Amino acid sequence: MSDAVGERTTQTEDWRRLPSWMGENPTPRRDSDIDPSFKAPAWLFEHPAIRAKGISALPVTMKPQVVFGTHQKPDSPTWVIKIIPAGSPEIEIYEYLLKNDLSSPNHTLPAEIVPGEPPLLIMPGCGTTGTTRGVGMASLRVVIDDFYQIVEGIDYLHRRHIAHMDFALDNTTIATQATVKHHRHLEVNKIYIIDFGFSRRLELGPRAQSPVDLGHLNLSIGYGVPRLDPYSWDVLCMGKALLFLLDMFYNSNGKHPWICTRYAQWLVGKEQGCPGVCRCRPTARRALQVLAVIRWLVHGWDACASAFAYAVGLCGFRRH
Repeated sequence: MSDAVGERTTQTEDWRRLPSWMGENPTPRRDSDIDPSFKAPAWLFEHPAIRAKGISALPVTMKPQVVFGTHQKPDSPTWVIKIIPAGSPEIEIYEYLLKNDLSSPNHTLPAEIVPGEPPLLIMPGCGTTGTTRGVGMASLRVVIDDFYQIVEGIDYLHRRHIAHMDFALDNTTIATQATVKHHRHLEVNKIYIIDFGFSRRLELGPRAQSPVDLGHLNLSIGYGVPRLDPYSWDVLCMGKALLFLLDMFYNSNGKHPWICTRYAQWLVGKEQGCPGVCRCRPTARRALQVLAVIRWLVHGWDACASAFAYAVGLCGFRRH
């Protein structure tokens, strides 16, 4: 991983920062080669909810002691199990978000909440955002559409006074054809937002909420700002994530579509360490409105280009 938002310099000490490659199939390792802390705890396999899914092995460790998954196989569903740590707001936030209509603009990954001590989240295993399109093969339209999904998802949270607080590309996942084959309640190519372990439900909305303590979260950005408007923080992190997504799409070769780069940089803004409501960058709502115009123009251009190509082809056919 490069300088994507959410990366920490102490990855081995903070389980939340290890890569989230949901549904991928890593190189198999012998049990004797695996650190015990990376193995799913034995009690998990005796849990009625796990047994009900027919899960007998969780060989994929995504976050040690917390998130485990099954291998991706064509003839069976992929599952991801998350053990919710004590004091985490994740269950409360998931319960609230899952009560709403799960179609867009809600980009919450559908999950089964299993009460208990500790509570569990049972989620469908999906693909890694940015890797399912093929490096260098994504059209501008696809890139803009993926941007739109991400911004739409964050705006949806903000309009409900929820700040993600740890947004990164690693905290998104995308439903592929293989995923939807076994999890039919998902939408193909839809990007879902995950990991609400640091999230907060706030009293006030964007442009009204006062700064909150960032704690160690600010280490990933490098500004060293101890307090910041939480909604502005999300937008900053989102801009960083979109820049990282461009690197994934175009293999970090520097030939990114200029409109995408400028848009993501606009979201990042120039942080001034605002002591109150931050205006160093747009709100997620404003960002979505601007992106909607860009998306309309890109889709319109594609439609005109396709119509022109069809007309040229038709004229060529008639000449013969």
